[in-house]
Amino acid sequence: MNPQIRYNDVLGPWIAFPHIDPSELSAYLKQGVTEAWFDQVWRPFWQSLDQQQRLAYFRHWEASPEWIDAISNAFDEPENFDAAADRRESDAYLQTLRDTQANRPWWKRLFR
Repeated sequence: MNPQIRYNDVLGPWIAFPHIDPSELSAYLKQGVTEAWFDQVWRPFWQSLDQQQRLAYFRHWEASPEWIDAISNAFDEPENFDAAADRRESDAYLQTLRDTQANRPWWKRLFR
């Protein structure tokens, strides 16, 4: 185990939330206390690890194959994913929405 990675600082989701079934993980990423934990604790920790460290983390916490698949599907970005391009595309889309809304009378914006 890499001494600089402190695996015990962040519990695996299967330990932190034993009631969550790995097949239902995506539902818990967008609700209540689990959403906050995944966004504020898990995601930053997971993104700080490289592939080898992630595998070592799974071994350290004895993750089941189901949990490994669920975590990989939910949090690992595809190799060809371009975050900067994705951000530019989102920004352009949101600007289009803002421009469309800005040209509508206030009462139409209020009562869609």
